[in-house]
Amino acid sequence: MRFVMLLLIMTYSVAFLTNVLPSLTYPDFQMNGYYLFASLVFLVVLLGATAAYFLHKPRKSGLNKIQLLSGIAVVGAILYYGLNQVMGQVSDNMLFNAAHSIAEFLFYIFVMPFFGINALLEVDVAFFALLTCILYVPLFFVSMLKKRNKSVRTEAS
Repeated sequence: MRFVMLLLIMTYSVAFLTNVLPSLTYPDFQMNGYYLFASLVFLVVLLGATAAYFLHKPRKSGLNKIQLLSGIAVVGAILYYGLNQVMGQVSDNMLFNAAHSIAEFLFYIFVMPFFGINALLEVDVAFFALLTCILYVPLFFVSMLKKRNKSVRTEAS
């Protein structure tokens, strides 16, 4: 499992560093297949790591981390999308500015590594953040399913 985690960290780093410039300058930046490839490799490794945690008997903390991080990613993506929709009308509100700063930080951590996929979709950055929920929601439910199956087995014994 350490190899899987090391591979996940390495592919995350490559995908993150590759997609920093395109995500920050998206409408003006010309994206190519290199960014898409980095994002897809990270996606495959992320799904493989989740499957490895699901199929093997990992420590409880592995599933808790997957569930926690995927839950934060979903909330952050929805928050980023929602705040970008209303930011023009309430840009002078200090509470919205603080919430937008937090949402932008979560965007950098959780959405930016997948931004190469936007080379195919060519959608707005905020809408792409919302689309990444499609990637994180199954991870959240898979980790919940594994915990539920484990508790059902212990009750049946």
